[in-house]
Amino acid sequence: MKQEYSDITDKLGKPIWWDEAGCPRYEPFKPCMANDFYAKEVTLLRVGCQNCHQQYFVCVSSGARDPRRFCGRPQPLAYGDPPRYCCQIGASMTTETQEIVGLWVYEDLEWVIKVPQEYLACAILRHRTEGDAKFLNGDVSG
Repeated sequence: MKQEYSDITDKLGKPIWWDEAGCPRYEPFKPCMANDFYAKEVTLLRVGCQNCHQQYFVCVSSGARDPRRFCGRPQPLAYGDPPRYCCQIGASMTTETQEIVGLWVYEDLEWVIKVPQEYLACAILRHRTEGDAKFLNGDVSG
């Protein structure tokens, strides 16, 4: 289970996205904001709680904590337990990956967005909604 951050979410409301540790984030997503400072690959996923199906945007990375490239993992683009923000039962369950919203690789001292074609065999990919496209561009006005 991930840590509960109700001390933050009670004051600031629902976050835009959650990092790997389940910490709520309120600024538009950038790969450099991943919880693993030494990350070499970062992906933003849309996942759903296995129990109540609450949707979240979450970050997963490979780097110091887990140096395996995403495709080298048994569950390639899985977030694990959902953030502790929805139902109590879901906190001890897992999430289901709904969409790869974006995938970045750190190359030549900068983050480069990649089309996740090489990861299609590893994860579920669905069409982005207009809202997700706005989210990627930092437009979170609703």
